Amino acid sequence: MIDLSMHLGRTIKHVRQQKGILGKEIAAAIDLTPSQLTKIENETQSISAELFIKILSYLNMSFDEFCYLSGENLFKARAQTRKYIKTIPTKKNKAAIKSIIHQVKNYSDKFNEPYFEHTYAILNARLKLEETDYNYDIARPLLSPIKKYLDNVETWFDYEVALFINSYYMFEYDVALAKGTETLYKIKNSYSPERYNELNNQLYFNLALYALDKRQTSQDALDFITRCTVNLTHTNIRMRLILRILQQIAYFQLDCCEYSEQTILKTLNGVELLELADLHDYLCSLLRKHGIILNNKKMHD
Repeated sequence: MIDLSMHLGRTIKHVRQQKGILGKEIAAAIDLTPSQLTKIENETQSISAELFIKILSYLNMSFDEFCYLSGENLFKARAQTRKYIKTIPTKKNKAAIKSIIHQVKNYSDKFNEPYFEHTYAILNARLKLEETDYNYDIARPLLSPIKKYLDNVETWFDYEVALFINSYYMFEYDVALAKGTETLYKIKNSYSPERYNELNNQLYFNLALYALDKRQTSQDALDFITRCTVNLTHTNIRMRLILRILQQIAYFQLDCCEYSEQTILKTLNGVELLELADLHDYLCSLLRKHGIILNNKKMHD
């Protein structure tokens, strides 16, 4: 049996997901049941050398590549980076965000791995947007390493799709819209309906933000918001609340009679009742960014 101290299971799962391979697909190819593969990926079941070789073959990976990815320090750095990113919305000043970017840069220098280089580029570009009142022309060059990487990848797997979704503004708005539509079309048959809808929503949500920032494309934003809303599960309450605010911002930009301060206030009150302080702050920042100032104590800085 192979020693599980190498973190084989989580490395297998990580690579499989990056390549956009469903668990049931790889399980069928190597004569396992989906539940057996799940146990291996969760590292509750050992794995034979023969089965391990089959998995490497299916993933199209060398043993050396796999060993590198399974390194404990690399996994810890990736996990810490994801943890850092999740805390960014709660940071109240740019110095705290710059500290996170500095740590990610240290990981990038240490491991020389695309994930950290790309994350560093995305965080730097987002900070530049904040500093320049969302001037995409200034922030866009910071995403050039990602654009170069994607230009040289012939087939996009899960990692590449997620990378595009998180750095969509590396392209001008019209190009981003065209490439996003093209990407969704290409991957539609490569994912389960649930995963495809998730990627679909992530992309159209980001394009809605982009369209609202461009202002002259507010109608596009409404279309994207509608597409997201249709595909949302009933349990995704946070996203529904965000989309409701984005819809009102679009109505405001269009000088539409459907714009309603009362709807905005009810949504913010609902967020407070749910005790989602971070979401409340985010929604208020969106409203202020787009020039909506309400005469209500809920709109605090």
